[in-house]
Amino acid sequence: RNDIIEPWLVLHIPPMAYRIFGIIWLVGFVVILCWKVISHLRFRKEVLKDSYPVTDPAILELWKREQELIERKKPVPLVYSPHVATPLTVGKWNRTIHTLLPERSYTMTELRMVFRHELRHVQRLDVDSKVFYGFCEAFCWFNPLVWLAMRKASADLELSCDEMVVY
Repeated sequence: RNDIIEPWLVLHIPPMAYRIFGIIWLVGFVVILCWKVISHLRFRKEVLKDSYPVTDPAILELWKREQELIERKKPVPLVYSPHVATPLTVGKWNRTIHTLLPERSYTMTELRMVFRHELRHVQRLDVDSKVFYGFCEAFCWFNPLVWLAMRKASADLELSCDEMVVY
């Protein structure tokens, strides 16, 4: 048949090169994955190191109501941390999850917005998405576009939570 197109260039790669590239990729994958896990665990340990529970009854009541709105069965501990500059939630499993507030004063309206934002992350299991992003970065460690895409996707998670809260 005349409709078969012949390639104009064919590269032959020796089998040993496949093995070498495979080993290089595997080492890169393991190193990046371990680096991601270890750096997260160190960060978590650092931000929780000197944390202490929120004790203000009005704040705790608001926190409880916001958790009830998302029908959260297991309460998320709310703590102050001197090591954070902005509110955040860390942890994947019920026993490890914490919401941290910086040591500063907020109005009740600000707290309501902060709580709704952080609880949307919990409700949507955004930490699972971030774990997947880390896996993708490790899997495609050699591709800078994947690193850029994962950073953009992570920023989009934050923006979508903000959008839900404002809505």
